[in-house]
Amino acid sequence: GGDVKLMAAIGAFVGAEGALWCIYYGMMVAGAAAVGILIFYGLSGRKRPKTIALGACLAIGTMYWVARHEGKIDSPELPPAAAASEF
Repeated sequence: GGDVKLMAAIGAFVGAEGALWCIYYGMMVAGAAAVGILIFYGLSGRKRPKTIALGACLAIGTMYWVARHEGKIDSPELPPAAAASEF
């Protein structure tokens, strides 16, 4: 329930296309968190949790998308000379 309501609120602010990008980035964060949790609990020998809080991952993904969309984070681009030598 809560994740759906969070995404509805995010979609109201960023629009449908922005919401899809926020979900994409949120899932990337969730995947990285899952790998980190598996490594941490695997090395420590403790019992790992069965669930991950997706809402926090969606919020981080949304913050990244908003910062990138507003121009606060530049997308990585190759310099012109390096881009020409790739072909």
